[in-house]
Amino acid sequence: EQYFENRFGPVYYSFDMGNTHFIVTPMLPYKPAQASYTLKQILEWMQKDIGMQPAGKPLVIFNHSNWLWDEACTVSAGDVSIDFSSHNLKAFIYGHYHDQSTTQFDNGIRVYSTSTADKGGRHHCPSASREFSFDVGEENGVRSETIFTDINNHLVSSAYRKNGKLKVV
Repeated sequence: EQYFENRFGPVYYSFDMGNTHFIVTPMLPYKPAQASYTLKQILEWMQKDIGMQPAGKPLVIFNHSNWLWDEACTVSAGDVSIDFSSHNLKAFIYGHYHDQSTTQFDNGIRVYSTSTADKGGRHHCPSASREFSFDVGEENGVRSETIFTDINNHLVSSAYRKNGKLKVV
């Protein structure tokens, strides 16, 4: 973190591209005493940052870990809380689990995870990256294409138990 801050600036920042506002947030450390920030500080900054955007401007958030586990799409720390579904959040993009998954909540918010490009991920997930496209038109949609490493004639499967049944992927 200190290396990044010394060379590039804060570990959380935002930028606009087209008509979309992007927010990049840091991975919360396993040892909070080692970080120069807390989740509450990040959320306070995010509230101010989002508050400076025009109402309805599409929002995309990047983080190492997933913050959105259910339809509520609300993140809280202490007395600070942000309901991302009320801020036109289109996508939350993370990579912590190193797998290929996409979740779309009923409110339209999508949560994406991708394995690492150099070695794949959990459950024998193949190496890949994602290419995102963000519409500028009325739809303000997000499209994602998974791009797998160029491996020919290669098959990978994985088996695991879920709810007492064997699942094969």
